[in-house]
Order: sequence, then structure tokens, then C-alpha cells
Amino acid sequence: MYTLEMGDYKYIFEYDTPEELEKYLKLTMATHEQAEEIRNRHTITHKIIEKEEQYPKDKGMGISFYDLETKLLVSKKKLNKVSDSSYKAYASTFNKLKEFFNKTKINEITIEDFEGFRDFLADEYDLVNKTINNHMKYVNMFLEYGVNYKLIDENNVKGIENLKEDSPDKENFTNDDIKNILSYGYPQNFKDIFKIGAYTGMRVSEINNLTKESIKVDENEIYYFDISKSKTKSGIRKVPIHKDILEDVLKMEFPLISEKTEDACQKVILRQLYKVIQKESTKSFHTFRGTFISKCINNFPEKVLIVQEIVGHSKGKFTLTVDDYGHGFDLNLKQEIVNSLSFL
Repeated sequence: MYTLEMGDYKYIFEYDTPEELEKYLKLTMATHEQAEEIRNRHTITHKIIEKEEQYPKDKGMGISFYDLETKLLVSKKKLNKVSDSSYKAYASTFNKLKEFFNKTKINEITIEDFEGFRDFLADEYDLVNKTINNHMKYVNMFLEYGVNYKLIDENNVKGIENLKEDSPDKENFTNDDIKNILSYGYPQNFKDIFKIGAYTGMRVSEINNLTKESIKVDENEIYYFDISKSKTKSGIRKVPIHKDILEDVLKMEFPLISEKTEDACQKVILRQLYKVIQKESTKSFHTFRGTFISKCINNFPEKVLIVQEIVGHSKGKFTLTVDDYGHGFDLNLKQEIVNSLSFL
């Protein structure tokens, strides 16, 4: 007779030979690990349900994605309808939603905001259209759940169309493209918008939010755009102003465009851009960003992290070291990269 106590469990069995004992011990260890895994899973589920029961019932119409994630998982767990693979997929989408929207109430999020989230998936995570569509499918499912259980007013993702999954890779602008755009007889505000886009790689929303106060100069007399508002931590940054456009920027009247939403700005800007660039091409205002990044990386392939900071991309595993401890790169390093651009 052999007795084995492991935590809250006691195992008792008989054996005749040492080999038989060894066999039973291996089987017992495997069974014990499986029991522990089930118990841990139950504990996690119980904590989620316990947290859910603590929510005041009148908070239903003012929830964020943090709240919706808990409520949805509680519901699925109670029905035993979430597999491990599904849970990981849900968690991945929820994490990105929480990163982009933080604790914004879902009822305050517009269709344009969700389209901005879709663009964020492409810009920040460099995802292909198929993967972005999968994330948006989950977002739609999350919101449908919220509407059905009267946690939110409406599903503002339902009307957003999927991206084309077979679309060709977008081209960058050639030097001739940019020279033709910058020399075209646009109204002055559009000339200024295209100039800033070409020499900074900034997003439409960032350019639209610029004011005179956004232009600052440091102790080394380096002029830069101070982007202080962004939906992501990486988006808050200092972008040096290229030497070839500094004089023009200091004379610009801000805001450069009157449209209030990013979607409206994109449409107005595209109508102007298509006066020079063929509408049938894959090129858009966002192409300025791709062209800027490509040129910077090719000029300084060893300084990709600095380029990522200039354009507001996450630095991945280096974020903690560079941003939190190092507080970002010096402006003179970023200025060297920006000033290396030439479209002659």
C-alpha cells in the first residue's frame, strides 16, 4: 500500500513491484496536473463572475471595452461556449480595442472612430487586410452582444464594409510624383497639407489638428511639430520640421482644413490629390507616409527605431527601454534623418 499527498489531494494505491509503483506514480502525476489545470481554470472563471456581480446594474449604458470584455466572457463562460483558441482570438481583438479607445464609453464611439481603429490596425501593427477584417468581425460580434443585452445603444461597426483582401500592394510615390504634386496650382492650404505630408509622414488627423502652438523650438534651435494628442502612446511625439519647408511652415495659417472629421478630410484631400495622381492607382494621401518611411529607412537602415518614433509607430519590445526609461530619442538624431529626405 502506498499513500501520496499532493496539495489538497491524497492518492492511495497498491503495488507488487517497483516497476508497477513507478507506473502508478507517472499516471498519478499526470492526473494531478490535469486536476490542477481544471481547478485553476475554474478559479479564473469564478473571479470573472465575481467581478461581474459587483457591477452596479445602472452602469449598463456607459460601459467601455474593458467592461464589455468582462461581461461577454462571463456570459460565454457560463454557457461553456469559449474554446481556448476563441478566447485567445477575442483577447487579441479586445486588447487592441482597449489600446486604441482606452476607457472611452462605447456609446460615444462613432463610425468614423471605428474606421480610425481599422486604420490603426494597419498602421500600428502592419496587418494585412484579411487579418484586419477578422478583427473587425470580432468587433461586430462584441457590439452585437452589447446591443442584444442592452449594454450599448447601437452597433456602429455593422455598416463598415470589409477591406478588399485581394488588393495589390500599394505603391509609394516616385520623386516625380511628389514634385508634380508640390508644384501643382492647388489652393494654398492644400499645398501646405501635401508639403507637410511629404516631409513628415504625418497622418491626416495629425495635420488637421496642428495649430500655431504645435510648432515649437528646443534649446538647440531645432523646430519641430509637437504632437500632444493621440489615441496611442506612440503617437505622442516630436517631429522635426524639414529644413526645406521650415520657412513655409512658420508662415502657415492653422488649421489648414476646415473639415472636422478625419473621414471628411480624407475625401476632400483625395479629390485634390487626384488632380495630379490617377484615381485608378493605389496611391492616396497615406502614400506620403509610406514614401517618407521608406526613404528614411533606406537612408538610415541602422536607425529604424528612430524612424518608428518619428512616425509614431510602436517600438515593440524596445518600447519600455527607449520610451519609459530613455524618454525617446534626441531631436538632433531625428532631425538628421528628416533632413536627409530629398525629392529632387
